[in-house]
Amino acid sequence: MPLNWTALIVFVFLFTFITIIGFFAGRWRRGDLDLLHEWGLGGRRFGTVVTWFLIGGDLYTAYTFIAVPALLYGAGALGFFAVPYTVMIYPLLYLIFPQAVAVCHKHGYVTAADFVRGRYGNRWLALAVALTGIVATMPYIALQLVGMQVVIGAMGIETSGFFGDLPLIIAFVILAAFTYSSGLRAPAMIAVVKDTLIYITVFAAIIAVPVHLGGFGPMFAAVPKAKLLLAPPAGDALVPFSAYATLALGSACALFLYPHSITGILSSSSGRVVRRNAALLPSYSLMLGLLALVGFMAIAIANTYTRNVYREFINPNCTDQQESQMAKIVSLVIKAGALVFIFFVPLQYALWLQLLGGVWIIQTVPSVIIGLYTRFYHGWALFLGWLAGFGTGTWMVLNNNYAPVYTLKFLGGTFPCYIALAMLVLNIAVATMLSLLFNAVAPDKAHDMTQAADYA
Repeated sequence: MPLNWTALIVFVFLFTFITIIGFFAGRWRRGDLDLLHEWGLGGRRFGTVVTWFLIGGDLYTAYTFIAVPALLYGAGALGFFAVPYTVMIYPLLYLIFPQAVAVCHKHGYVTAADFVRGRYGNRWLALAVALTGIVATMPYIALQLVGMQVVIGAMGIETSGFFGDLPLIIAFVILAAFTYSSGLRAPAMIAVVKDTLIYITVFAAIIAVPVHLGGFGPMFAAVPKAKLLLAPPAGDALVPFSAYATLALGSACALFLYPHSITGILSSSSGRVVRRNAALLPSYSLMLGLLALVGFMAIAIANTYTRNVYREFINPNCTDQQESQMAKIVSLVIKAGALVFIFFVPLQYALWLQLLGGVWIIQTVPSVIIGLYTRFYHGWALFLGWLAGFGTGTWMVLNNNYAPVYTLKFLGGTFPCYIALAMLVLNIAVATMLSLLFNAVAPDKAHDMTQAADYA
């Protein structure tokens, strides 16, 4: 494929411009980057506009830009589940996460696992939440790098062999350097530029592509009729189109629990900023993302590892400077691991692992989300519920040839269901029954470091 010089020149210009912004970002709203909340959360000072760009660009990434159109191309109408699910998440954002921001700001919590540690006083439950976030996010990072590789290949640059991998390695080194030096401020500033490009690209595409194809009519006429509609449910299905509905609902419940999502929320200055964004962010549902915030995702995981693994289990007496330095190092290791993952693991395995992401991260709903509203659940009951959902869900995906929808047998009929949602029900059921028992034998509510007023 010959080089596309126009695309290459535009790419080099934009990449250079974004690199300059990334290194300059450390001086924006200057803070002590030796403190974890300054480096990893931007000092919790981001307002409505910056938070809008940051969260929106985080949720609509290169993975979304590539995978959703590919699913529509391959599976047809089923791929449209991404549209209702990206609409459903914003009422959840409005109702739930201002409380999370309030309590986390009050107690200085940097991660979801921090909140769980303070709420239940159970370090092993907090560790489970932290490791779940890390494991569930790794495929996301790897697939963002796949997206970058596709963009490089589209310019006519060979992407196989060492020299083919070289552009991605160079991009990784530069990315790692400015995220290491500037922290969350770098992806926050870059998000403004990147998201503006997304809007321009999408609006140009919805005009240029139909014009090229002769209009929307010929475009839809070329699509096989079978792909324009959902596949008819099985004859004994208890709920028609349950696979579509549970994929949408389960994905919505899981999305804001990923470390890279919740970090963007906790970096906002107040719960009021989160509510404003819940009203503004649906505009992003009109389009799909173009470029991933790989550095942002890596920073999110670095916060989780440093605060909830390194400080909790390895070096409890570390200073604030040591904690921040460890987060910076971990962010480099995470990005390097994702890069190696792309080079040495076949793409099909990356996609299979991505299907597990939602199954894993949704298992933190009882301890993180439900925990914002009630202290009924016992810490150890939540841990065992998480273990049941995480373990059984992983087994089901592996046993189901890595497909995310599993056909459950119930009342003599079938119920095709997204595994993540089914395992969340199992998780909550186990946690509820065991909490009734554990609360009667050895209650742990005295371990709660938060108060009702903290959630206002």
